[in-house]
Amino acid sequence: MDDVNYGVVALSSSFQMQRQQSQYSYCYLVERGDLEWEIYQPEVCRMRVPQGAIVAVSGLIPHVIRSAISSNEVLDLDPECIEPLTADGGEDTRLIVGRVKNDAITFAGAFLGLQIITPEKAPRIHWRIWNAYKLIEDELRDQEIGVEKTVRLLSETIMLNEMRFVQDSVVGQANVLGAVNDRRLIRSLLAIGRDPGRKWTIDDLAEVASMSRTAFASRFKSLLGVTPSEAVRYARLARSLYALENTAVSIEHISDSCGYSSAAAFVRAFQKEFGMTATRWRAEHGSPKASTN
Repeated sequence: MDDVNYGVVALSSSFQMQRQQSQYSYCYLVERGDLEWEIYQPEVCRMRVPQGAIVAVSGLIPHVIRSAISSNEVLDLDPECIEPLTADGGEDTRLIVGRVKNDAITFAGAFLGLQIITPEKAPRIHWRIWNAYKLIEDELRDQEIGVEKTVRLLSETIMLNEMRFVQDSVVGQANVLGAVNDRRLIRSLLAIGRDPGRKWTIDDLAEVASMSRTAFASRFKSLLGVTPSEAVRYARLARSLYALENTAVSIEHISDSCGYSSAAAFVRAFQKEFGMTATRWRAEHGSPKASTN
């Protein structure tokens, strides 16, 4: 639990924040403000998140957070607009951000998508996580003796309750729980998520999972409902959607970074999945402030 960080986003103007793929898991407390989340998995999913909610999402899923009043101002979530936890300044939006490196939670989030924890949906779990975060905020602000150990223990409490929420969310779906508890599959999915542009083969992924090719392919399909090749395809499409909407890099660059053999191959795969060309998608959904990075 050493690799854990906390900060706050406090803004009084409308905004749009974006996060590209990473190996971390993120937990957001919407302390004030009504926000909209947009995730790419691989299709685009948008949802409103009310004040008071707790949002858990895997860093393997590119995501964008917007204020209720949309803005063309684009901020990178790390580290541009995240500041150390300080006293509440009364801003219109206050979002506490926790980042932790935990393979099981990152995997579960990547598979299950955005997890929104509200007092109505999971009152006890929401209460525990919310209060743990408020205690962490006090500890980091006051910096008293033993702060590091206290924050570490409180972080473990948050992670445990996030996993409880995940398990409660998939009650009756034994396959999903089996996958979350199988560290071999976790390793293979994390490898795909970290580098979807790599020319992955089933042999490569089976080696990552420390399994035979046949056993890996069979267990992957039975627990996750998709083949390893389909998981790679979904990860590539998710990354390409994010790039089309939030950057201005060329189609050729996107196709290359997402592991396609050519721009033509990418265009065919994209149109087959989403029913339109990548160029048209960018024209209809791309941000006017998209970066060339």
